[in-house]
Amino acid sequence: MSIFDEDQKAMLEIYLYESSALFEQLDSILLRTEKDAIFTPEDIHSIFRIMHTTKSSSSMMNLQGIAELMHAIEDLFTCLRDDPQLLKGRKRQTFALLFGVSDFMHHQLQEMRKESYVPASCAPYITQTKQLLGDMQERIQVDQSTQNIKQLSLPQPSEQIMQKECSQAEKQELFVRLRFEKDARMENIRSYMIASQIRFLCSSLSYYPQSLEQDASTAQLIREKGFYLHIEAEHPQDILQRLHRALFVDSCEIINRKEYFLNTGEQAAEHSGMPFAEQKSAEHSSIIPVAVDKLNQLQNLTGELMIAEAAMISRLEKLGNKDLLQLFENSFHKVLLDMEEIVMSARLVPFAQLVPKLKRVIRDISQKEQKDILFQVQGEEIELDKEIVDSLFDPLMHLLRNAVDHGLESEEERIAAHKPKEGNILMKVENANGEIVIQIRDDGRGLDVDKIRAKAEEKQLLKEHHEYTREELMQLIMLPGFSTNKTANEFSGRGVGMDVVKNMVDHFKGHIAIQSTPQYGTTFSLHLPLTLTVIESMLFRCGENTFSIPVHNVLHFFSYNKAKSNLKTENGKRVYIYKNKVLPVIILSQFFHNQGTAHRGTILMYVRSSTKEACLLVDSILGYQHIVDKPLPALLNMNYKKATGISGCSLLGDGSICMTLNMEYLLESVLYERCMS
Repeated sequence: MSIFDEDQKAMLEIYLYESSALFEQLDSILLRTEKDAIFTPEDIHSIFRIMHTTKSSSSMMNLQGIAELMHAIEDLFTCLRDDPQLLKGRKRQTFALLFGVSDFMHHQLQEMRKESYVPASCAPYITQTKQLLGDMQERIQVDQSTQNIKQLSLPQPSEQIMQKECSQAEKQELFVRLRFEKDARMENIRSYMIASQIRFLCSSLSYYPQSLEQDASTAQLIREKGFYLHIEAEHPQDILQRLHRALFVDSCEIINRKEYFLNTGEQAAEHSGMPFAEQKSAEHSSIIPVAVDKLNQLQNLTGELMIAEAAMISRLEKLGNKDLLQLFENSFHKVLLDMEEIVMSARLVPFAQLVPKLKRVIRDISQKEQKDILFQVQGEEIELDKEIVDSLFDPLMHLLRNAVDHGLESEEERIAAHKPKEGNILMKVENANGEIVIQIRDDGRGLDVDKIRAKAEEKQLLKEHHEYTREELMQLIMLPGFSTNKTANEFSGRGVGMDVVKNMVDHFKGHIAIQSTPQYGTTFSLHLPLTLTVIESMLFRCGENTFSIPVHNVLHFFSYNKAKSNLKTENGKRVYIYKNKVLPVIILSQFFHNQGTAHRGTILMYVRSSTKEACLLVDSILGYQHIVDKPLPALLNMNYKKATGISGCSLLGDGSICMTLNMEYLLESVLYERCMS
């Protein structure tokens, strides 16, 4: 049973989203400032705001433990705002506390998504915070401490406003207009929080606009006109103080009755008999939150529409109605392509949202391993499909852990090898050849192929009488349970991490390439698709079957009859000589055992994977097309995909099935089979 009531459940997603963003901001501040252990006034103010916002929103969600913890840290940074020098001698404790609280909050935010969530105790962190605050306050004179903290924790209203406050207090009625800072964002939610916080102090409270938590368009109205409150209370001064110190409030202005009703139109609503909220109109916000499930549904519907379009075009071609076919392609087809592009772009999110978490991983492991590391990220503005980004953190975390634990040497080893004592890890994200490539490169000791071979022989993973290349041996580290470490530690040695990476990449029909040079380092390259369902493909026929290959895997076409002079036979296998390259020729009809067919291959298609190149002998090229790739039935597992090279399928306009070939799997399977034979 959930601890949240129905109103809180409606606000939970917003609370999780905003709180996650706030603590990612906190992580960024801590990682940037930890080395010098110095907070600028802006840093102190930013951390104070993070705690203040989380305190307010947690109170609204009835998470009193978290609210109390945030309040304690808020007090701590109120003290630091008064005198930043109080951090001296307490830097280590302060940073350890903040990193600990950040980890605690990230874990709690994950747990809150579960129906069975029970808040964890914040008492240890509250105790640490109060001890640290008490230590700081010992250095402040008792007769000045309270006054200084109050002066610096509350923005002071102007003399004119204070006079108006006193005047209005006597009347026990206030009309107030709040305006938020420019970068506040989500003004409707902030207004709702403010109204919730002062409601218990008011005899009567009304505000404009209404439906704040349900109507995202009210944010734009508040941004333009302000948030209006009509308050009746016995002690309005207390309410005004709360309004003045509310987070992101730029101004709190007392207005007269006429101005209030003129801007809100409340009297008109009363006379018309219509609900107040129904008479309000506002421009739509330029950005609105959309559930990922809705984007998934929209993407699926777009895919179905593309299949229906292909069927319509196929039908018109059979009927021979060229005029209608041309009209259809010039109008509907163009609109559908635009729609497809918009739907795909709506799912894209920047890689940058993972960077603070990854920097935190490097920070934690480098401290425990006592290694000095420079971690750089390039291309963080590159956008990827949200589903891929949501699945990337764990694989990248394992790769970074391995880079630090296995790859980078200790300071003594690096100095002895004439390397800088600071190890370097570079993460590079780029859009290359129609796919996303994420590289993790270190300048460490490199992979020890001899140790990998010895471990593989120990586990009986190698076939007899086969000469394994360096690249093939390095790929063995991706196997589950494979590790060259004799003992496991906190970060590696169990043979689990690389298996997680491989499973994620396989799930998204990508592939991994490994490059390593002894004493110079290792590079892992993750190749992932730009989109997950609609694939730009080259279609071709082989026998009675239709196949497709992603266009970025196709390099060239040759006429088989005209290319015979370049065809050779080596060790009983056909190869094609092209620009001093010896390319294996794969006869697909033989590979798929299409016996008894009258069709003969007439075209050589020059294709590539991340590490291999070859020529496919096919019957005919059907052309370039966007296809909606569907997964294979669960019965056909990864072993089937790797053995056949078939990773998916799609429905064509004539109702036939087109098989999607994965070049990584196909070339690996065929060429390995050749080597073994």
